[in-house]
Amino acid sequence: MKIKDWPRGFGLPRYPKLILSDGEKGGVGKSFAKRALTHTMLARGLELVGFDADTRNSHLARFYGETITVNRIYLRDRKGWDGLIDVLGKLDEYTDVVIDLPANMGEILAKEAPRLLMACERKRRSVHRMWVMGSEYDSVAQLSASKNVFPLERTFVVKNGLYGNDEDFQTWQGSNIQKELHNAQPAEEKDCEILLPAMAPSLRGRISSARCSFSHAAKLPLTLSEQIDLQLWLASTEAAFEPILEQLGL
Repeated sequence: MKIKDWPRGFGLPRYPKLILSDGEKGGVGKSFAKRALTHTMLARGLELVGFDADTRNSHLARFYGETITVNRIYLRDRKGWDGLIDVLGKLDEYTDVVIDLPANMGEILAKEAPRLLMACERKRRSVHRMWVMGSEYDSVAQLSASKNVFPLERTFVVKNGLYGNDEDFQTWQGSNIQKELHNAQPAEEKDCEILLPAMAPSLRGRISSARCSFSHAAKLPLTLSEQIDLQLWLASTEAAFEPILEQLGL
């Protein structure tokens, strides 16, 4: 089965999944969103392996290295991609993969994406891209510029709630690339963008200092207000990702 012959959209058979955390621009919250996605997938009982390619700020390895297997990997040269592809070839069909990419990977990703897609096709692993954006124009423009790296029907957008609510993403709302993203989905599968809830600053600082996963944060000596904030944030985050993961068959 060729990649182009796979069913469109997220309604694919239960092949193992590979989800790339992308966004190109630094500071939009890619790593935080990947941690939130990882938490939600684990909460659904999925078996995960992570790859942390952000060598300067290894959030996935730092916060989830004791929860799942996280491989630190350098993906700014071909050798690193060779290693990634070879490891993917050894994973079983029940293991899903999350990859946290650093900023400014556009040109390299454009070169290596065909090999990654081909390798995953051979192992019947479907590849999807989580595009994390802030409210600035750059996030929208860079998604538009990279829309041919991965098909839009395999892309979903996570708006970082740290930048505000849906109405604060004015550059994105009604943009041509937003319309293209939605039009690329089958009529019955329109859930291709979500708003990631913002976490209370004091709670975020506590978790960052403890370097623990979101689920393990409940064991920290939190104040009552922080305990409530954590419980509400976890519930709203899991609910936000649920329709995306349902469409992915996870």
